[in-house]
Amino acid sequence: MNLTHLHLLTNHIPVIGTAIGIFILLAGMFRKSLELQVAAYLIFVLSTFGVIIAYFTGDSAAESVEYIYDVSERSIEAHANAARTTFFCMMVLAVLSLIALLIANKKPERSGSVAQLILLVAAVSIGLAAYTSNLGGKIRHTEIDQKQNQPQEDELNEIYE
Repeated sequence: MNLTHLHLLTNHIPVIGTAIGIFILLAGMFRKSLELQVAAYLIFVLSTFGVIIAYFTGDSAAESVEYIYDVSERSIEAHANAARTTFFCMMVLAVLSLIALLIANKKPERSGSVAQLILLVAAVSIGLAAYTSNLGGKIRHTEIDQKQNQPQEDELNEIYE
């Protein structure tokens, strides 16, 4: 296994983990269950480990595909720029989750307002992670980019001649 393989294995963790964490946090807020909220915070922290690994293996992954035919340098740059933003937001989510774990332990009566803040940051994080993943997928899976799959005018002329 190389760093590119590790990147491909870990880049799904932030999206899937954060989604699971959001559902568990919502259930904890709805049921007023501190245990479920704590579980969600732990999932957010663990999901951040996935984004850390994916982020720091991203350069190796880019280097392994940048000279392949049909791989756009622009698509790699767009993915890398989105990854930086996602990385930062997920780090904020992890730090807030760690703070929330301390608050849940020391002052559980304050956990409700903290949960709302973390839910907001988690929602932004999953949106960014999903967008970043989509951009990454377009690097090698051009079939998901509808603009690239549209036949050009000269291609249509060849078809109808």
